[in-house]
Amino acid sequence: MKKSSKRGRGGIMAKRFLLILLLVLAGCGGGSGVPGYTSQEVAQLPSWRKLITRIGEYRPHVCPDCGANDWKLGIFKTEKVNAYNAGDGVFYVTEGLTRLRFGLQDAALAHEVAHEVAGHVKARQAASLATTAAFVVLGAIIPGAGLLNHAVNPVITRAFSREQELEADSIAITLMRRVRGNDSGAEDLAALIRLFEASGSKGGELLDTHPHPQERLKMIATILSGAAQPLPIPADYTSPALDAEPEKEGEAVAQ
Repeated sequence: MKKSSKRGRGGIMAKRFLLILLLVLAGCGGGSGVPGYTSQEVAQLPSWRKLITRIGEYRPHVCPDCGANDWKLGIFKTEKVNAYNAGDGVFYVTEGLTRLRFGLQDAALAHEVAHEVAGHVKARQAASLATTAAFVVLGAIIPGAGLLNHAVNPVITRAFSREQELEADSIAITLMRRVRGNDSGAEDLAALIRLFEASGSKGGELLDTHPHPQERLKMIATILSGAAQPLPIPADYTSPALDAEPEKEGEAVAQ
């Protein structure tokens, strides 16, 4: 019962995250919204089938007790190059990402799988809630202090997010080494980061959610040189235990 309740709350937060994500992507694209696929449509895409197969190859390394239906993959109809983890085994990639060579797609996917198994979505939510609670208490003592939450909360959660991005990079390298058997995954991850940097993505500032690309590339170079080891795959990740009715293996997420 406790696990099901936790899953229910996580599902609600994931839906809220997706709603915000859709609004953000709509704003970036300048359109009225993000076109989507039905589950049947997306399952016919060769790019989706290739990525869902890769997810199936990653899953045993991070969650031996996960079933084939515990992780889902959806595709956004946008040329923006990106990938997302909504928590609870739900992943999204953009069509723009699927147009890159597969090694880069795989590096982005491994990075999002690392976010999932490290519990980063729930950790960010907890950090935000804790910050809000602290300012609520402070506001009861000092009138008006609670308003500072609107300014401080983004700073704290985004700094937390930057740290998580570096952690996800490191775990992703370990994961890709397991599946590929070499360091080509780390090289592809570095190439993907350079691609983002060339497109104008900088990061590293106070309100950025990602570290500066050069900080990420430096960490990867250190690992590739053998001067440091990537982080291990978290051992405490367990199946999201989806409450949905049994579905076909590798079912798509409808947008």
